[in-house]
This record gives sequence, structure tokens and C-alpha cells, in this order.
Amino acid sequence: MTVSSPSHDKSEQIAIKWFGSAAIGLPLKSVVNEIAKYAHDSRQYGTPAQRKRKLKITATWAAKLKAHLAQVDPTTRRLLFAGDAIATHTEGTRTSLQAGGPALNADALSKLIDFEALLTEMAAKASNLVAQVQSQSAGAPELPDAVYWGVECLASFWRKYRDEAPTSGQNTDSFGNFAEEVLCAEPVNASTSNVQTALRYYFSKSEKDQPKNFTSGESAPH
Repeated sequence: MTVSSPSHDKSEQIAIKWFGSAAIGLPLKSVVNEIAKYAHDSRQYGTPAQRKRKLKITATWAAKLKAHLAQVDPTTRRLLFAGDAIATHTEGTRTSLQAGGPALNADALSKLIDFEALLTEMAAKASNLVAQVQSQSAGAPELPDAVYWGVECLASFWRKYRDEAPTSGQNTDSFGNFAEEVLCAEPVNASTSNVQTALRYYFSKSEKDQPKNFTSGESAPH
């Protein structure tokens, strides 16, 4: 599915309104398109709460798989990583592994060690990602990840082209109003309540957690 993009005229109008230059319309359009694409792609993965549950399951099963694998005898464990060549031997697992020769045995052991290390790393990283999913206050609207990421991207854009920190005030020239105007319109189409929630979380973070400057070549998180 193709994500629609804001017209050059619309991007230029916003750029003139908020940055005083139509030339900023093109880089703004590029950033907005990145946000819209990520918003579109992320819908199939569910809400942050659903994503958190999936990550917890991933961490649990990675650890369980490693534990189950450890209960298989060492020779058979290596045989699981011996490749297609081992299938031609039918004398039994130990004889089959030995028939492959020392090189095949060493390769299988190396793959087994790498796989176990990957399971350990996957379990740890999945647990870390669970901790990074934004918590929400009771009664707050569910916040799509793409909306929060969109606020971060626009904040970096604001710093770059306005050369000032994003502001959360209600005055007409505030960053908050700029973010709402961009994210609630085509092609992102976020709701006002979700953008306001994202802004609230963004400004509650400490300065050390603020995002790096975003460029049109930067990849969206996955």
C-alpha cells in the first residue's frame, strides 16, 4: 500500500507559517513522509500494550528454547546444526556426526554456540525493549508508537530550522501547536488526543533522553 504524501504547496505553506521560508517545505515533506510510512507500517503490529505483550512472550520463549536445548544430549545438539550433508548418514546420531569428519563437527559446534548466544541476547534485548515501551496514565488514550516518534522527529526538525528548543506552551507559535498541525493532517492523520498525549510524554522526558537530529535519510524504528 502506498502512503499518500502532502503536496508541495501544503508543505510550503506550513514551512512559511512556522519557519518563514518556503524552501523548508521540501525537507519538512520528507520528514512527514517518513512518519506517515512508519505510522502505516506499525498499524499491523498493534497497540503499544499489544507490542509489549509480544515482546514479553518473545523473551520468555527465547529463554525456554535455550533451556530445552540444554536438555538434549551434546552430540544430538551439534547434529541439529550439522547441515544437509549429515542427513545421508543413517547409522545413528553419534556415528552420523563422526562420519561428517572433524571439520563438520567443529562447524556444527560453532553454530550451536552462536545460536545459544543469540537466544540469550534475544531474551535480554526483548526484555529491554519491554521496559522502553512508553507507560501511560490511567485513562489516557492508547498512544501509537508512530505518533510519539513523529513528535520526536518534528522536535529535531524544529531545533534544526528554528534553532530553538521545542516549547510546550499554548501560545500560537509553540512547538506543540506545530506538531498538532502536522501530525493531525494528511498523510499521518493522528488524532488530536494522541498527539497531545505524545507531547505530554515528550516534554516529561529529561534532556539527556532527547532524540538526535533527524534527517530524511534516517531510518524509522522497528
